[in-house]
Amino acid sequence: MSTHCMVIPGAWSSGDGGWNFAIDKDQMSRIVPVHAGMTLSELESNVTKEFFTSTETAYLPVLSYWPPNTKELVTGLTTPPVIMTNDG
Repeated sequence: MSTHCMVIPGAWSSGDGGWNFAIDKDQMSRIVPVHAGMTLSELESNVTKEFFTSTETAYLPVLSYWPPNTKELVTGLTTPPVIMTNDG
């Protein structure tokens, strides 16, 4: 079964005891397909295809994850985001 994930381009930074996410103001968010059993390489490929055309130089995305059931994005981040580095 396939579902979709919203990808928001930007960069994480830390300071003042918390984490901040600065959204890239030059790019729009994109929706990419995800499915059970998908590898990190497949997800990175889907993200790359969404953000870069075949004529642009593609960069390997750095992906992080923030659990959807937390309110810290609204109230102020106290824990770092989770970076995805392997299929585990």
